[in-house]
Amino acid sequence: MQGYLAITVCIVGISFSPLFYKMGFRTGLNALWLNVFRLGITVTIMAAITLFNPKHRKALFSVPKRSFWISALAGTLLAFHLNGWALSLVYTDAFAASTILGTYVLLTVIFSALLLKEKTSKGALAGLIAATAGVVICNLGGGFGHLSGNMLALFAAVTEALYVLCGRKARADMGAITYTTILYAFTLLWMIIIALFTGIPASVPMEGLFWAGMLAVVSTLLGHSMASVSLKYFKATTVSALMMSGIVTGPLIVFLFLGDVPTLFSAIGGTIIILGLAWYLRVEQKEAKAAMQTRAAIME
Repeated sequence: MQGYLAITVCIVGISFSPLFYKMGFRTGLNALWLNVFRLGITVTIMAAITLFNPKHRKALFSVPKRSFWISALAGTLLAFHLNGWALSLVYTDAFAASTILGTYVLLTVIFSALLLKEKTSKGALAGLIAATAGVVICNLGGGFGHLSGNMLALFAAVTEALYVLCGRKARADMGAITYTTILYAFTLLWMIIIALFTGIPASVPMEGLFWAGMLAVVSTLLGHSMASVSLKYFKATTVSALMMSGIVTGPLIVFLFLGDVPTLFSAIGGTIIILGLAWYLRVEQKEAKAAMQTRAAIME
């Protein structure tokens, strides 16, 4: 139940991410600096939670070196993922960006099989291949800007898949708070380095900081952090698949508030992606149920 509660809160948090980014962009704040302030607020909150609690502070300073560097790698990948995701929303519509990002489930399956030896059946894989075909359709009919936005979304998907796998590995012997504290600290470090290449902003609008705060609290702490919690209870592929409901909810929220209508190809390709992922989830659930019944029969 803790795992299901965590993933539910996670889905709600990440669903509001496209809206908060779009609102932040409207203030004139650069996408990369918006991420810097987002993670800066996140790290400040996590540092307070960790350092002022003796139990969490002790856990943080006794992390094994291997787990520490895996968490650091996850933070690096998360920085590239969030920057790719933010920039994709600048150049393409929210529906296309969200649906292409959804292919990280397929990438997680591939990387999970190669690195963590977590197997996925042929039936479930068929649904993920269909979802990948939907990505190709999303890229039809758009100009260079639209295409570059879609490619940034695909880059975000690759880094998201690797970040989830690192989290799965690190969370095997680390608490969620310890892991996320290290994770976000390295994410912030890399975001500052990347953002400095665009120059330091002459001024920072207060409204931009507000939306950065909303991204920090809702989308990061209640989104990504809860995903890290759920990795303790579910395999990486299952967490990735469940998070894909954001493909529908995220763009829907943007459409309701901002009227960001997807292109025809985005709508067709996105629908194929959603159907492919739905098929994957259906097969996974059937196989999990069959495995439970087999174990019960053996125990009897």
